[in-house]
Amino acid sequence: MKYFAFLLLGWTLSGCVSDAPAVHRDDAAKVRALGEERAHKDLGCASAKAGRPVRSVRMSDWGEPLYTEYRTWVEGCGKHVTYVIACHDDDECQFSETLGLYPD
Repeated sequence: MKYFAFLLLGWTLSGCVSDAPAVHRDDAAKVRALGEERAHKDLGCASAKAGRPVRSVRMSDWGEPLYTEYRTWVEGCGKHVTYVIACHDDDECQFSETLGLYPD
């Protein structure tokens, strides 16, 4: 009976800890689609394709996760561009900056 009580207590308390969803979810597919959509306009290329985004978590000074940042490289029609896209908990993923727009 004591084992069951400890098991129930542990199970109940384990639900009390929660983390920021944007930090733990994988938005790579969404980021890839956003990068390709923007590159179609920036590069003037309907066949632009994004590679696998590189993910990093930005932390506050106190060690709390703030948001997830992705860098995605898109190429097509002899050009390439790198985008930085930030995904926060409270809103959709947004473009932070464009690192470069280069002809290949």
